[in-house]
Amino acid sequence: VDKHYKHDFHNDVVILDRLSQFYFLSAQDNDSSRAIFHKLVLHSLCRQILDQPKKIDNKDKKKKNKLPKSFAPKKSIITNFNSLHPTEIARQLCLIEQAVYNKISPKECLHQSWAKEEKKDQSPNICSMISQFNLISNWVASEIVKVEDIQTRCVVLNRFIIIAEECRAIHNFNAVMEILAGLQSAPIYRLKHTWALLPSKTWDIWDNLNSIMSNKENYGNYRKMLKEIELPCIPYIGIFLTDFVFVEDGNKDYVEESNLVNVTKMRFIASILYGLNRFQHVNYNFKVVPTIQAYLLTLQIIPDDELKRLSLAAEPRGK
Repeated sequence: VDKHYKHDFHNDVVILDRLSQFYFLSAQDNDSSRAIFHKLVLHSLCRQILDQPKKIDNKDKKKKNKLPKSFAPKKSIITNFNSLHPTEIARQLCLIEQAVYNKISPKECLHQSWAKEEKKDQSPNICSMISQFNLISNWVASEIVKVEDIQTRCVVLNRFIIIAEECRAIHNFNAVMEILAGLQSAPIYRLKHTWALLPSKTWDIWDNLNSIMSNKENYGNYRKMLKEIELPCIPYIGIFLTDFVFVEDGNKDYVEESNLVNVTKMRFIASILYGLNRFQHVNYNFKVVPTIQAYLLTLQIIPDDELKRLSLAAEPRGK
């Protein structure tokens, strides 16, 4: 029991069977006060691990099951990014990313396993989140630089800022950071003439998004907002990973000159795990739009060297 997390018992039949046997054998000797104590403790533990969630009141269930109006495209195949509604893109990104985020188990977060050679085996879902982040960031840059006309390019730039704002409104901060990373990449950020055409309202949105996700004071604004945020929410996965690295590298597993476990370090790790786990239990109530999800899962990305070339072609240096 002490070598596994609660999450493991729901997904592994073998350790679930071992727990059942352990519970049964420990409760056999009813004449022993110690056995009675073990029985009470194990009974409580098993209840916590195995009990099903409480039933939701029918009235509340109906409210939660009511889907918001969908902005699904009329065509079955999407070829033009501009034909998609920004709100629906944000919603489908939420559904795609939450499906992966909810699968992240505590084991994946320990010992920086997402950065090791066997990362795909040890931290498959964290690796998927990282790949998703890079995919969306590169997609944002690709969609902008491939447009030759400056007016149209500004429309695409404006559209991505609106999508980022839609993601913020529905509390998908991971997607917000993905889009900001793409817009702040060198090939896009240097397009000064394109940026200059943005309307003032879009600049206000841009400034607000950057203020929220600013890394000043260790992402102070974002962390403060996250403490008070209403669920559902997808937090920015990168900050959790940074926190894990900081705790792992800055604290030893054992107290110096002893065999005692460094409890302070364990508490830090548990606190970060709790923060990550907190957002895995309330799901978004959006309708799946297969055509948009298929589009977002098969995005066409331009390589870095080509991004640079297209950016310089759009706005040459010194002009």
